[in-house]
Amino acid sequence: MLTSCADLQVAQRANLECDYETAFDNWEVLARKDFPEAEYQLAKLYAAGHLGTDRQQEALTHYQRAIELGHTGALYGMGQFLLRYAKSDVERATAIDALKQAATAGSVPAEIVLAELYIEGQYLPRDTSRGVEILSRHANADNPRAQYKLALLYDEGIALQQNYAKAYDYYQRALALGHRSAANRLATLYIEGRGVAVDYDRARELLQQQIDLGNMSAAYRLAALEEQLSGESGPSARSVELYRQAASGGYEAARLRMADLYFHGIGVERDIDKAINTYQEMSIGGYGPATAKLGDLYRDGEEKPLDYAYAHELYQLSYDQGFERAELRMARMMGYGLGVTRDIRAARLIYHKYALRGDVSAAYGAAQMIELMADFDHFPLEAVSWYQRAGEAGHQGARLRLAGLYWEGLGVDLDKSRAVALLEALVEEQYTPAMVRLGDYYRDGNYLPRNHIKARDHYLAAVEGHDGNARLKLADLYAQGDEAVRDFEAARVIFVDLSKAGDHAATYKLARMLEFRLGDNAVTPEIVALYERSAVAGYPPAQLRYADLQLEGIGVEQNVDRAIASYRILSERGLGAATFRLGKLVEYGRFETLDIDKAVRLYRKSIDQGYDLGNLQMARLHAVGKGVPRDLRYARQIFERFAVTGTIKAAYELGELYSIHKTQLSTDWLALAIKWYERAAQLGYLDAKYALAELLDSQKGQDRRYVMRLYHEAALAGHGRAMSRYGERLFNGISAKRNQAEGLAFVLTAARSNSSGALKLALSLMDRINRAADIRRANLRSLELKSEIFKVTGVLSE
Repeated sequence: MLTSCADLQVAQRANLECDYETAFDNWEVLARKDFPEAEYQLAKLYAAGHLGTDRQQEALTHYQRAIELGHTGALYGMGQFLLRYAKSDVERATAIDALKQAATAGSVPAEIVLAELYIEGQYLPRDTSRGVEILSRHANADNPRAQYKLALLYDEGIALQQNYAKAYDYYQRALALGHRSAANRLATLYIEGRGVAVDYDRARELLQQQIDLGNMSAAYRLAALEEQLSGESGPSARSVELYRQAASGGYEAARLRMADLYFHGIGVERDIDKAINTYQEMSIGGYGPATAKLGDLYRDGEEKPLDYAYAHELYQLSYDQGFERAELRMARMMGYGLGVTRDIRAARLIYHKYALRGDVSAAYGAAQMIELMADFDHFPLEAVSWYQRAGEAGHQGARLRLAGLYWEGLGVDLDKSRAVALLEALVEEQYTPAMVRLGDYYRDGNYLPRNHIKARDHYLAAVEGHDGNARLKLADLYAQGDEAVRDFEAARVIFVDLSKAGDHAATYKLARMLEFRLGDNAVTPEIVALYERSAVAGYPPAQLRYADLQLEGIGVEQNVDRAIASYRILSERGLGAATFRLGKLVEYGRFETLDIDKAVRLYRKSIDQGYDLGNLQMARLHAVGKGVPRDLRYARQIFERFAVTGTIKAAYELGELYSIHKTQLSTDWLALAIKWYERAAQLGYLDAKYALAELLDSQKGQDRRYVMRLYHEAALAGHGRAMSRYGERLFNGISAKRNQAEGLAFVLTAARSNSSGALKLALSLMDRINRAADIRRANLRSLELKSEIFKVTGVLSE
């Protein structure tokens, strides 16, 4: 018996000193002697992950053995464990049963957990009255946990009418009985002025008292307060000192915050390796939020290869490690089919669960999923309701979406002035996505007068707010905007600057912008080099585009097998665009056996993986009845859904649909085709401007000057076929004064950009020129045009 007591004392001391191996060895010796407390303590070691997160399930065996030996606390422990890690409804039912038995046996903690479940309606029928009654009974009996929980309900307005005065009272009572988290919440009331006057000094005093008692969560909260009040772009030196103190004291959230600071170089010298190593160490140690951070890196392709499937695995591990909010990240990936099979309904249920708990971001996510589930014809009013609830609670993203709904008249009455007012209010709050949106409206001249100077100013303000998307928008405006703002060199500088800073997406987008300007699959060696650089760095969209070039042998040596292998690898990683490419190959029988049914399956899979543009291809198939029933109106519906949200290609496809099928769709087909071509052209799609010119040329002879202007604008913007067509017409004096040298110069420029058919046309035109001097002059002029239109020289060398 004396030996057993010694083992017990050694185990308890080792456990307190975090020497879990020694604790385990001694508890195990006692467990073999049927000590119920030893079985219970072994269960807790396994449950906490101290013996390895891969062995947590072994806790269940020891909880059950402890219960058999009469340990009443084990009923509560097993119930809590199964609530967190249950993998089936049977295990969840077992958890509830264990908690009820523990409560009947007099376990107050078990009763409080059951009260929380009744209030949330999770695993038990929702019964808020019963839950509040249980908490109130124990709070009046001076149970600090019950007092704290009641305070939270009054504070957040969950199950009870929001009442900051009562929240304050219960927090005070809980703190007086030693509940440390109550001090942090009281400090928050003083910081935010909820129920009391704003008093930062009192908040600091409360937190410092807790720090002096060794409460490192208070050190973390005080660091956050000092950061908030510093007025600096990052944490003050005092904040960093407090974060370090909390981290050194074992507070994991503070250690994670320090890793974030190192990752971004905010308040400390940037050290990405140190940050990632910290995330990995904390993840291995079972800290779920750090594992979720690693998932974010793979999800976003930031300092790690973009890999949706692996990101989802990390989120699942994070959730299993106890970080419940990782489930929201998984819901987003599930909803958009990123790395997992798309399941919008399941994602919605997860968001809904958290939204009912008062989580504003979850309310926003629920609205997004409801919107995705809806039919094209009717915008769901439930989504509007959730957006409104989230917006009223201060969620800026929800208010931004509401602005979009009022702008388009979706689920609400069309009210563009209200939409603009919402955006302007968000801009006053320095919300950069709203600045970008207003910039877009001024850029496009849609409702608001077209004003590229105002668009530029909004983008610049967003850039000052560190909005990366705004820099890309600004670069695009510089490249394709009006004369007042057009500055291709400035656009190039922005992309090059981002690229030099290691932004592989910027390198890719620079290449796309340059290629987009060229049009007609014209790809220069400089563009190929940009794609290759970004692809080698592991950026999936660049890997995809480089595979496209390899498939066609454009700018690189053709390698069909390697291209298709790249598509398959990227598809397996969850990249819907790659799955879409595989569908195109089998649809047209290019390098793969023609199989339209397989193509349809691949297109649908790409949609499930979140590649929404797969719907556009399905619409094209419906337009011609290929592999699916022919349905022009359904195709038009899909195209319109994308076009009204600003998808350029969809607007172009609508123009094509009306242009090809004419009166089958509308007696007013010509006006509609012109409308959608013009919409796509206004958004910068040069193929649409070219197609519009072609359509008008074939239908409206009296608009020849306008047609010539369209060809000229597209040509000067770098569209290969437009250069050829404009040059040929100028050469022949069609709709313009004849100028053979200038006309040939445009055709030669198209040939230099590898535009299809341009070289053959140039040779044909040369045969018709009598003087060699005119050909030399055309050649020199072509070099000038190429330099003016495609300023890509030096992109890689700078």
